[in-house]
Amino acid sequence: MAASVAGLSTHGAMEGLVIAGLEGLQRSLPKLPGDGAKALKGILSPANLAISAAMLVAILAAIPSVGSTIWTGSHVTGLGEIADVLLLGVGVFTLGSVFIGVAKLKDVFGTETVMHAGSDAALASVGGDFAEAATELGSLPLQALLLPALPRLAHEFNVRAGNHLFHIDENAPAALKELALRFDAGYVLPNGSGGSNMTQPLLFSPIAVRDLTLRNRIVVAPMHQYSAEKGFPTNWHLVNAGRFAAGGAGLVIMESTKVERRGCGTLGDLGLWDDKFIAPLRNIVEFIKARGAAAGIQLGHTGRKGKTRRPWEGDGPLPYQPQVEDWDAWDIIGPSSIPYAEGWTVPRALGLDEIKGVVDAWGKAAERAHRAGFDMIEVHGAHGYLIHQFLSPEANQRTDRYGGSETNRLRFALEVVESVRHYWPQSKPLFMRLSIEDEAGWGPAQNVVLARELKRCGVDVIDCSTGGLTSRVPNFFRLDTYGYQVPYADQIRREADIMTMAVGLIIHGDQAETILQQGQADLIGVGREFLNNPNWAMDAAQKLGADPTYANVPPQFGHWLAKRDKRGFGGKSSTWQKGLAVEEE
Repeated sequence: MAASVAGLSTHGAMEGLVIAGLEGLQRSLPKLPGDGAKALKGILSPANLAISAAMLVAILAAIPSVGSTIWTGSHVTGLGEIADVLLLGVGVFTLGSVFIGVAKLKDVFGTETVMHAGSDAALASVGGDFAEAATELGSLPLQALLLPALPRLAHEFNVRAGNHLFHIDENAPAALKELALRFDAGYVLPNGSGGSNMTQPLLFSPIAVRDLTLRNRIVVAPMHQYSAEKGFPTNWHLVNAGRFAAGGAGLVIMESTKVERRGCGTLGDLGLWDDKFIAPLRNIVEFIKARGAAAGIQLGHTGRKGKTRRPWEGDGPLPYQPQVEDWDAWDIIGPSSIPYAEGWTVPRALGLDEIKGVVDAWGKAAERAHRAGFDMIEVHGAHGYLIHQFLSPEANQRTDRYGGSETNRLRFALEVVESVRHYWPQSKPLFMRLSIEDEAGWGPAQNVVLARELKRCGVDVIDCSTGGLTSRVPNFFRLDTYGYQVPYADQIRREADIMTMAVGLIIHGDQAETILQQGQADLIGVGREFLNNPNWAMDAAQKLGADPTYANVPPQFGHWLAKRDKRGFGGKSSTWQKGLAVEEE
């Protein structure tokens, strides 16, 4: 038989199942008794399959919700009380057409009921000639024609039942494969065993970190917006973070939020050094979560790179601003009195007795983040900011227990993490961003040692970036290469035995999927490409066949996009590109 009904995976579209079931019926027509065969023969031509499936979908959309269901292989498990379940037995039409039959299955799906497709109990509930035909065909009609109603009903009425992809055998007719692709049935792969050999793309598989389970492995990396007002978030932050969550990301990490007032880099930095910032941040958190994403926040301290212009205002040291009431108190600090670059402010070296206060500021900010409702925290230890400055033999030339040897230079970073972990619930994940290579004496070997210690202190994931310590900006020679920082995520993951997040010019969905499939990272951080396309996650899901019915994005746009696709308008969206492999041909 050309269509293998048992092969159901956890993603894809109902239409593919309908089409493949109809093809199976077509091949089984000789088994049908008299009138049943006569009724079906005239209408099951490959040319009519697309019309048939489309009309069935339209009819199903009018049926009331029947509750949550879970598909498992060739079974359907009904959850909750589902009474008076109305399923259309077959909605196959010709252009001049006949409606073959309506099957009313009442009280079939109870709380513990598992109905095998084609079972006697189900067939007994189906009336007329269709029952005879179904009996002859065994399990195929109910699987291919009745059961597809469930995920469509769930999608139409926002009842989560999961999406499923039907796999068509490699020997199926070319016309059937075309129709399957036409209805976004997903991948057409060999399936000789009768079961699915296609797994959910890793990019769209859930992942658990401590007690937090992300709906997929796509993370919106923290990106400075420099748009806060006296440390407070504005509507810009709500719109910026909210659009990424609505676009399908699994985790949205808000930008570096400062743990001390003097830790601000610009006039537009977010703050969490005071309780007054909790409520406005909570508003953004609630919106992110309402869109199905987890909400994260990055905690940072700029150190010697503070008091600067916004990047689009020229970067560099900020001249005196009379409107800043605490200008003189904006104290630029660092491990040593060494400026970031020539012409930049020379920082004041922290006294030994001051370091504990800075460390505690991180912990207290973490406690405020918890009260604001954030699901995870990332400690910013990269890009030449304060923690990175303490790690660096170039920026840190102290002679006390926080400087000199590599062990001493690790001390500040480890104490910050211990403070954060103390205030941050054990059930919630803790990430840390590191510059794995800074071309200034702090590189992969040192970061492997640090990552092992961070794991011992309670860090769960290392966000692997590079550079930023000096004005030489050594990363420029790498910035024209796809995934230029991925090898560092791979190395830290293997050698430090800790989960990693890959970032840096990850542009395409298939590129991200390959990184995960090759075991180079556990999470994919996407930054600027989300600025280019806030719906990057949805776009990648379409291209990888993970959500062809748009069930995993808000119905405010998922419904309309799915409706457009079902019309078969014959084109692709403005962002459509098959992927990196095609681009490189």
